[in-house]
Amino acid sequence: MPENETSSNDHPFINKSAFEVVFCSNFTFYDAKGRVVCSLLKNAYPKEVASRAAKILKHAAKRTSLRAGIYGGVSPQSGIAGYYDYFGSPVDEKCRKTSFTADHFRKWGDVFPLVEYVNLTYQKLHPESWKRQDAAIPDIVRIRKSVFSTLTINEKFRTAKHKDTGDFEHGLGAMSVLQGVFGGLYLGFPDFGFCVDVQPRDVVLFNTHVFHCNTELEHTSKVWSRISCVFYFRTNLASKRCLEVYRQRSGGFDAAGDTFDKCGKALENPSEIVGLIPRQLNPVSLLVSHSQFKCDRTSTRKFTILEEWMELNRAIWGRAGPDLETRSPQCFKSQESVLNDGTERNCLTLKKLVGSKVDYLKSLSRIGISPEIIKEWEERKRSWLSHIHQSRRSGRILWSNTGALNQAFFALCDVANRIFNAIVDGAKAGKPEKSNFNMLLAVHLRAEYHRTFKVKDIQLSLKKIIVKIHDYEFGGTRYKKDMPFRQTDCSSSSSEDSAESSLDDAGEYDYQTEDFEFDYAKHAIPHPNKILCDTFIQRQSAHMDESEAPLSPLTVLIVQPGSPNIPQEHNDQHDGEWSPSVEYRRLKECFLTQQASQHMGSRQWQSNTEVNIVELPAELLQIDRLRDLHVDAVVVHHATPSLSDSERETLFEELKKLDCPLIVHTFVSEDPEHYLLRPRVQEEYNCAINALYAKMTGISEEKHLWSSAQWCAFFRKSVGEVIGTYSLKGAALNDTFVVISPY
Repeated sequence: MPENETSSNDHPFINKSAFEVVFCSNFTFYDAKGRVVCSLLKNAYPKEVASRAAKILKHAAKRTSLRAGIYGGVSPQSGIAGYYDYFGSPVDEKCRKTSFTADHFRKWGDVFPLVEYVNLTYQKLHPESWKRQDAAIPDIVRIRKSVFSTLTINEKFRTAKHKDTGDFEHGLGAMSVLQGVFGGLYLGFPDFGFCVDVQPRDVVLFNTHVFHCNTELEHTSKVWSRISCVFYFRTNLASKRCLEVYRQRSGGFDAAGDTFDKCGKALENPSEIVGLIPRQLNPVSLLVSHSQFKCDRTSTRKFTILEEWMELNRAIWGRAGPDLETRSPQCFKSQESVLNDGTERNCLTLKKLVGSKVDYLKSLSRIGISPEIIKEWEERKRSWLSHIHQSRRSGRILWSNTGALNQAFFALCDVANRIFNAIVDGAKAGKPEKSNFNMLLAVHLRAEYHRTFKVKDIQLSLKKIIVKIHDYEFGGTRYKKDMPFRQTDCSSSSSEDSAESSLDDAGEYDYQTEDFEFDYAKHAIPHPNKILCDTFIQRQSAHMDESEAPLSPLTVLIVQPGSPNIPQEHNDQHDGEWSPSVEYRRLKECFLTQQASQHMGSRQWQSNTEVNIVELPAELLQIDRLRDLHVDAVVVHHATPSLSDSERETLFEELKKLDCPLIVHTFVSEDPEHYLLRPRVQEEYNCAINALYAKMTGISEEKHLWSSAQWCAFFRKSVGEVIGTYSLKGAALNDTFVVISPY
């Protein structure tokens, strides 16, 4: 993780506090037009599948500058496996296996169970999108007969806000965490106001062409780990250029022609999932998404009505108005606000600086570079020159893609990138500025070489340094000896050479290395067809019920579990100031609004549905009598420490008997950006929060607030499955709604 968590204007880091909803359980989220944004399946595959895949894929994650733009300018641990087109890269061989896949072909089969589980999850959850992707991907580049051609493996990589490019636009991408000990790093969708708690062995399917990111790390220990894998179809692998390459390498087999016709038609279909439209969220939105995952149409219809009803009074959810841009301002910054006068001057300074012939890298303090970066720059430069010295002793400077000299040079380029970002200082610098800076870097390193070794030989020419900088920019190497393909031009190669190449043990020209079957029984791993089909049986049967019969009247129970002794000075006499009674009346008004039927008249079946409100204090709660009302949802207001542990457990044990979802309004102890605070500030905050809460509510300071994790653990133990949480923005305390499903 970048130490200072800095980010660019184009790719900012976005923290958990910017999101209203956190999903913790199975769900499917649709946009305002009913198009898929994201789905989550918890515990989608066995531990053995994850461990076997992680054992090989973890070696693919190498330090690369290609994705530094979404990691604060620092090179993250990332890599690719499977097949890739390599368009735009300086390598000679295109449309091929990645170097990692060719080098690990004997162990590549250990990845197949993971791919099969994820592929079948995709097929079961979103069959229409899966069919489109299945029709478009060439069979020759499928990973284990799946609809995925490529895997991206990330290790300890918090991504900034970005969109994926080059993926299949008419389908979905998949992501799963294979292994890890971590907290936070939720997969967030800034434009839609929600994030997803992705734990090891969960599978997320989402539209990769909308903005997404990872939230901050929520881990108290410095020792943590996280290996994630992204599954997708690289569209260029179905381009005419790649299909022609496949045909040449395979001797013009007929399947290539069939693949070309099939993929060409599939790729011409208009995209159905781009241009997604955000929608407003409230606590009931979690119940809607959870029901949509289960294809429970009746529950979806009921909760959609309640969701729209709760949206009538947006002030209760801390919104400034109907404008969606108020949700997360940093996600909607206009280009004009970024390019203000100050950054324009910075950009002009940059052009003047890197366009001159003065070697500013010799005296970085003159251009305002921080002492920490200067120190690291000098250390990395000494390390690189030391490796140059060791190589010169052998009589020749040898560069190897995996050698110590190359790694030392790439580490030096990492720091050079940070220097460039510091010079830019938020301005938008284009390719000319970066090219000029790279030339300045090459000249400086060449001069340092001459100054250190007192020689002017051709072993380290300026051209050679520029080539290595380009290698760094592309995240790899240009050397053919480091590539999996060593194919010579067909017109100049002999038949004997061609035969030898086609029979290479590494399978360089055998694209179909995924044909052999993985023996699940031999390795004592459940087959995905058995596990996932059992998981989706109930979902498929529910999907068959598509009737639009009128709904019965809905009943919402509002429970107020005890009235705290509120000091008079904090009661209603201060208009606009927060107090529990004021908050409670707002929540009550949200449910009792008489305009609900008129607001929900856009659909016939909604306009005819009545909603009944039953309001009871906790001490008068009689579950036996309430069962006759057929309660559809329960809202528990202010489940605070005013209740003793036994009273709280008794209350929720009784509410669980109603067998309906619970929306529990709580206060949590941690600040929305708790894990971004310094340890000393965290301690001061923890000491003050309970005193503040006691002052505002009249509750004894001895009753401490619970953290969000403590609340979720309590509800999982006493009630049922925690679907997620909703954070109330703009409240005086850390208001959180925990949404629980008892079934």
